[in-house]
Amino acid sequence: MYRVALSALIALLSICNTNGQSKTTDFEMVLPTGKVPHSLYRTIRVLDSRLDTTNMGVVQVGMLNAKARVVPKTPFPAQLQSVLDQLVDSAAGNGELLLQLRKFSFAEVTKSMSEKGFCYLRLILYAKTGDGYHRLDAIDTMLITGGMDVTKPSARKAGQTVTAFIANSLAEPPTANQQILDDYLLTRVDSIEKRQIKIYNTSTYTEGLYKTFTSFINQTPDDSIVSVDYDSGRINTVRIPGKKAKGDKVKLANVYAIVYQGIPYIATEFFYYPLKKKEDDFYFTGLSRMNPSTGDMVTAQLMLGIIGGLLVQGDAYKFEMRIDHLNGHFVRIKQIH
Repeated sequence: MYRVALSALIALLSICNTNGQSKTTDFEMVLPTGKVPHSLYRTIRVLDSRLDTTNMGVVQVGMLNAKARVVPKTPFPAQLQSVLDQLVDSAAGNGELLLQLRKFSFAEVTKSMSEKGFCYLRLILYAKTGDGYHRLDAIDTMLITGGMDVTKPSARKAGQTVTAFIANSLAEPPTANQQILDDYLLTRVDSIEKRQIKIYNTSTYTEGLYKTFTSFINQTPDDSIVSVDYDSGRINTVRIPGKKAKGDKVKLANVYAIVYQGIPYIATEFFYYPLKKKEDDFYFTGLSRMNPSTGDMVTAQLMLGIIGGLLVQGDAYKFEMRIDHLNGHFVRIKQIH
């Protein structure tokens, strides 16, 4: 009898999981009511440079908080053109804009009787001219919405943010001293940026302790390391010069990274994890809490594949993570079971 009941429960959970995996929810931008006079642009295109272009993240819908992929019923480029049509007047110029999506993803977590919604936005707006694309503006932010049910408010906030971002540049002409990109270089923006960052262009790392992401990527240590202590083969304590002969302990919370005996380590709330560089990015594997914060971003695939039906704030799991080269945040790539 127990085996029958257990089998039935497993089957039911499997069905629920499958249904959650296939569920989708819409994203629709609200059309603006105001106009931008003297707009130089009348049309807008979208270049989707995100790793996963099939959806805009994962949210929780319904009474049971089923996970659902955010998939616009009306294609996002068409929505943007409708927004622009509403923003400009009959005197608008004939210029063309290009919006590059580098990150546009929703995520939600549940805590007690409330939810918290996140939307990660990294966008670049270009003006198209005869010689290529001139960058007008960029946005790199995370929007946070709290409440009992945050799905619709979070979507509304994201739409309003994108609309305001575009509206602010409608009267801005391309500048002559701005870097001009062609279609090929647009797809290599990450690589272009990394060529300007010291740590992405060296295989030898400067020994020391780094308190911030900025000091780490510039390879300018904030302090030297006197010694480290190990626990089960892993660094768990770092000592820097201080009052004690063997050095003073440094709290993990006050460290971004270290380089010890030539090896870079990232500092998290749990441990120091070694960083490995592959394909022009830095990765590490370690524990992370299910709490998408400004320093811990989540991919849509991960949200769909996480254990259980709910993402409970505070739960910790093991992930493979990548360092975001612009802000140092941890991007969860996949869960390690």
